[in-house]
Amino acid sequence: MQSAAEEGGTDAFFDKTSVLMEVEDCPGALAEMLSYFAAHNVNITRLESRPTKKQLDGKFTFVMYLDFDGSRGEAHVDALLNELGQHTHSLLVLDKTDVPWFPRQASQLDAIANRVLDAGVDLTSEHPGFSDPVYRARRGELAEVARKYVHGEIIPRIEYTMEEVETWGAVWRRQEELLQRHACREYLDILGLMKQECGYGPQSIPQQADITTFLSRRTGFRLRPVAGLLSSRDFLNGLAFRVFFCTQYIR
Repeated sequence: MQSAAEEGGTDAFFDKTSVLMEVEDCPGALAEMLSYFAAHNVNITRLESRPTKKQLDGKFTFVMYLDFDGSRGEAHVDALLNELGQHTHSLLVLDKTDVPWFPRQASQLDAIANRVLDAGVDLTSEHPGFSDPVYRARRGELAEVARKYVHGEIIPRIEYTMEEVETWGAVWRRQEELLQRHACREYLDILGLMKQECGYGPQSIPQQADITTFLSRRTGFRLRPVAGLLSSRDFLNGLAFRVFFCTQYIR
């Protein structure tokens, strides 16, 4: 019998069947169920069980979830299912489901980081920068920096132009005024720390490399450059590894 951990560590895929069984909670119940698999030469690849609060004939039951090699239509599998059905209170054969690929480790985020929905520079006509060739060219430059980024590298520092910094400063001063009136204490406390450690302020645009160092030290999260908007699925795949996808261009 192969453990769930071992199953997750292999890239090989085989035909399998998944079942839910409800059996009487008593000594030897598990051994009896497993004996049927051995008798029909069927290999279990995953097994989970949990007690229930349900009673049948005054006795408690527990539910077993199993994956095993083989599919219905194969003689030994059909024989096994028939015997299990005779010796359990209930037996449910689960439908097969196709699970889309998803990253299993942070380095595999490289495979999804460039699947941006707008291709980085292809803007829709509703976008405020659609008719601004200078903005589109600059956005394309910074998107290219993100596209070349590979997991484990130091995030590249961006040389922002004087005009970009001045625009940032104008927005910052207005936003800071509003934050003092409307933001909660916790937000303002952290913003104060980011002013000290990440360069937040009207004179310069913060660099992702500084922000990710701050976040990683305090929360375990880190930033990753991205060329544009990702799908919700890809963005959430990053959060699963405490990676927050973030663009480096200033809108």
